[in-house]
Amino acid sequence: FVAGFFAIWVNALLMSIPFVLFHTTRQYMPRLGYLAFIAYWLTFEYIHLRWELTWPWLTLGNSFAEYPSLVQWYEYTGVFGGGLWILLANVLALRLRDAYRSGKKGLVGASLRLAALLLLPAGLSLWMYSSYQEEGAEREVVVVQPNFEPHYEKFERVPQQEQLSRFLELSRQQVSQETDYLLFPETSFGLINDKEVNDYPAIRRIRETFRGFPGLKVISGIDAYHIFKPGEPRSHAVREQERRPGDTMFYEILNAALQIEIGNDDVQLYRKSKLVPGPEILP
Repeated sequence: FVAGFFAIWVNALLMSIPFVLFHTTRQYMPRLGYLAFIAYWLTFEYIHLRWELTWPWLTLGNSFAEYPSLVQWYEYTGVFGGGLWILLANVLALRLRDAYRSGKKGLVGASLRLAALLLLPAGLSLWMYSSYQEEGAEREVVVVQPNFEPHYEKFERVPQQEQLSRFLELSRQQVSQETDYLLFPETSFGLINDKEVNDYPAIRRIRETFRGFPGLKVISGIDAYHIFKPGEPRSHAVREQERRPGDTMFYEILNAALQIEIGNDDVQLYRKSKLVPGPEILP
């Protein structure tokens, strides 16, 4: 409750800043009003995406996440291109409404400008989407989703061994000799020392279960931790714990992904770089 309350109210407060600046600008420079608002909003989103209190779920351009066929040009503009598209469309829609209410002759022109802004980028994107052709060798991927409720069930009610058994049961139903990758969700296992991954019981059990599939690679999200050695540079997310008087351990908690190859002992670890304010990092 507290986290949700904080996220809603703090983001609402931050999002009011572009509107305050827009209102002030429009008072002194009316002709720059809407152009200034677009600039203020995109600047706010850019900053909000890069500081430690980031909350990218509310970035305007991400609202097209369920409709990738409409925004294929994101490969050139990024999500800020989508935000610009939405804001410009709203400004032109407002101009169209004003023209309609005032009965001006500019109604047709306003309609055409709005239609062009909406249809041309969408049409280009649909063409890019429909004309795209996959290249390279095909890979067989199995994705396993055990459907544990992430807030209360997974971390508090279901033992790790039971969770792992569920993962393996679902995996065995689908994995074949042709399977290249087996994917598990975020934070599937933990806490794992990032230097001792192969010694973790769950990892050993996975290797044992799929030892008959030497070409299989397993990719999974994990909760991990890294202990900093004396003299090792520390990250901005470092924590400390006094083990005994005069002996302080410096460490960080990692929301990470790992890849293990069943046919050998190789382990690749990817550390999440965009951390969620609160649960993963204290801004």
